[in-house]
Amino acid sequence: MGKYNQGILGPFTGKVGSVVGSSWKGVNYIKSLPGPNASNTEGQQKQRSRFKAVVSFASSLLETLIRPVWNLSAGKMTGYNLFVKTNIAAFDETGDLSNFSQFRASVGNLSLPSNLTIQDDTEVSSGIEMSWKDESTTGVGNADDKLHLLVMSGDK
Repeated sequence: MGKYNQGILGPFTGKVGSVVGSSWKGVNYIKSLPGPNASNTEGQQKQRSRFKAVVSFASSLLETLIRPVWNLSAGKMTGYNLFVKTNIAAFDETGDLSNFSQFRASVGNLSLPSNLTIQDDTEVSSGIEMSWKDESTTGVGNADDKLHLLVMSGDK
């Protein structure tokens, strides 16, 4: 895939022969028209299982985690694509999330808040209460920061 600056006639879009021109997030691209690929090796099947699993997992977190958190760091890609790219290595070839040490629920370098406590609380709808020390006056965070808790257990 090549990247180009538009010429005097503007950006090239559409298909001409075996060349396709398109634009995404303000970046113009030309690429070759893909041909059919009938190969289906064991390695490809394993990678497809891994990809299918991480995409399914990402879809379940789209509204709650990916759009509010990952989109902030995505740059020239979507937060969804960044999540998949970052976490595909955490899934094995059978499609299971098997390597929790490689899984990332968020990106960026904001550390956890100090004095973080998480406890059972039947008084709130979630059944869990989280609290932490507000450090927004020290420049560590913002007063409107939100903490997301992701709990994974077995197949849930």
